[in-house]
Amino acid sequence: MLALNQNSRIQMGPGERQMSKAVCFAAEAFRRDLNHTCLESGLPGACVVLRQGKLEKEMFRIHAEAERQEIGITASDDLGFIYGIYWLSRNILGVKDLWFWNDQIFCRKDSYAVPENLTFTSEKAPVRFRGWFINDEVLLDHWNYRNDDSLKWQMVFETLLRMGGNMTIPGTDENSRTYDILASDMGLYISHHHAQPLGAEMFARVYPNEKPSILLHHDLFRGLWQEAIDRQKGMKVIWSLGFRGQGDYSFWDDDPSYDTDEKRGQLLSNVILEQYDMVHAQAPDAVCCTNLYGEVMELYEKGCLQLPRTLFTSGPTTDTAKW
Repeated sequence: MLALNQNSRIQMGPGERQMSKAVCFAAEAFRRDLNHTCLESGLPGACVVLRQGKLEKEMFRIHAEAERQEIGITASDDLGFIYGIYWLSRNILGVKDLWFWNDQIFCRKDSYAVPENLTFTSEKAPVRFRGWFINDEVLLDHWNYRNDDSLKWQMVFETLLRMGGNMTIPGTDENSRTYDILASDMGLYISHHHAQPLGAEMFARVYPNEKPSILLHHDLFRGLWQEAIDRQKGMKVIWSLGFRGQGDYSFWDDDPSYDTDEKRGQLLSNVILEQYDMVHAQAPDAVCCTNLYGEVMELYEKGCLQLPRTLFTSGPTTDTAKW
């Protein structure tokens, strides 16, 4: 009989590359799921074998191989393997995606039978980037879960992956720069709060004695942007472009010389284009976005905001910033 139990394990197939850090997180979570749902047993458990295959990114195929006591997961990338692992947990072990947050009660048993003819191929996600923003996370910050601040954030990201998500804005302000590495290590794309374009440190925190005016301190702002780009090298990033004040408010509250919609729109257009070029100088295929929130939407609707044309089309930009 093909079954999952405490003796089951996840491994890469013969000749496959070493298991990545992101897949290791999912494999460890699967081991936890087995401990939650299975009793100790002397019975052999099916081995979950991960194999590279020609599938579109993030898709996976499950195939039972009863004679070899194996359950194969075929995928072409880490997220495909991760989603496949959590599919087994959900559909065979009965572990719900929100088990952690809903305090799911588990009734442990010796093993969970796997149909010997089991075959399943996932569908391509209809939306390219799917996720959530951990925003105004006061309650999460004050929750002392097992005396480990990172563990509760790990469970946030794990739940997102269980539900088929692939991106997150990992908190606001200092949290975002603390937990973006964890989110990235777990296989997620990361993006940024609109008050922290490119994930850069707040100007007012780094330079508390300087007026946060980009006209006066353009080089300092640019330095913060470049530091953020360099720091996130190697991560999967959806780069958020823009410019806001130092307390999540309009930048012209800090610099009243921008007293017309035209001036405000021109500066914001220049900043977005400059950040766009900085990102693509390091990563030509980078994915960028901007946030049309509040006062920025008003500028956009009035025709005062000009976005780089390559935010909507492919190819090198021919736009130039007019400082």
